[in-house]
Amino acid sequence: MANINLTTGIVTNGQFPVDGDTYFKNRSDVTSLDIDKHAYGFYEGMSLKIVDEEFTWEWREVLTVGEEDGLFPSNFIYPNGLISNGIDYSNREFNFFEFISTPIFNSDLGADLEMEDNVGSILAGTTIEDLQGMTFTQYIEAQNFPTVLAYVSNFSNLVVSGFSTSVVEVGTGYSFTAAMSFDTGNINNGNGTSAGVVSGDALTFDLTNPDGVSYVNNSVVSNADTHTTNSYSLLEGNNDWVFSGTNAAGSTTYKNNKGGDDTVGSIETTKADSIPTNVVLRKTGRFPYIYGMSATDLSSGGVAFYNGQSRFLSSNGSKNVLLNGANEYIQFGYPASYGPLSEIKDATGFPITSSFVQYTVDVTSSGQTTDWTESYYIYQTISPTSVPNKTYQFNK
Repeated sequence: MANINLTTGIVTNGQFPVDGDTYFKNRSDVTSLDIDKHAYGFYEGMSLKIVDEEFTWEWREVLTVGEEDGLFPSNFIYPNGLISNGIDYSNREFNFFEFISTPIFNSDLGADLEMEDNVGSILAGTTIEDLQGMTFTQYIEAQNFPTVLAYVSNFSNLVVSGFSTSVVEVGTGYSFTAAMSFDTGNINNGNGTSAGVVSGDALTFDLTNPDGVSYVNNSVVSNADTHTTNSYSLLEGNNDWVFSGTNAAGSTTYKNNKGGDDTVGSIETTKADSIPTNVVLRKTGRFPYIYGMSATDLSSGGVAFYNGQSRFLSSNGSKNVLLNGANEYIQFGYPASYGPLSEIKDATGFPITSSFVQYTVDVTSSGQTTDWTESYYIYQTISPTSVPNKTYQFNK
């Protein structure tokens, strides 16, 4: 379309708009128009002013198909093949929509000038160039409403109940009914609401005794299972039952606090993890300390020493024991692997080590699921003595 060049201005004969197509006194003057005819007189980006309204309307394409809130009750779709003034209108959907002016950040400062401090989600080091073109709304949102990414609020994990972690004597038989489950965890959206599980459901469970005997379930149902283990006789030291499993990968999608679909690498890695961390169930086996007073010489050890005195379980170290007896031997024994005592003191703190003889003998248990024989140091007084409920010190 050719332009008309004017050498003089246009002056109306009265208070009338120059362009009657873009100036209306009220909304009904516009909506009463037959859009099927007048749409061909409207062009993309055309502005329209209604006197009794404060804002301007713009003839533009809808942002989404069927977008509402246009000036006309229904949108207009141009026919296929329509090209006017070099603009292709083919099959495009238009209406007059409220025009919102959006001021943008346009600074004359040097492009490489950096921010020194964080301001909301605008981080230190952000340059003028990074901010150029940002709308006022975008800047205020970034400054005052930082983007919060989704996060894992509860990691998936294996859980076992029914197990006792108490210290027990070597040779004790232990069996338990394991209640095994898999917690699929939870991902929270950036606004704190739950997005869904981290991991898919459990596929397999494996519970292995310290002796290597395993229970395996390759078809776990509803993320849970129970199993009663075979009896196992504890050895000295750590005895570990290991619960392991596999699971399907997670498929939960999530959003940041502003509804965006930002991908969080750590979440994706956790979702893809099909082998959760093993659960180690540990019982500690110990040989007992054996002590007391007896009229019988028990320095030869064996079952007699095991059955003849009191016993307690404790780690290697100095011990205080309560003794009570009249005209009897004091006896104190423990595994020889712990090393010898450095000193023995009576109830007053007076050293009496010279009153004892150290014996190295084998001691054998009685009544355990699996009885044991272990080399022991036994400290016994040279001769009987009397101790009326007094605490003696056996120091390492």
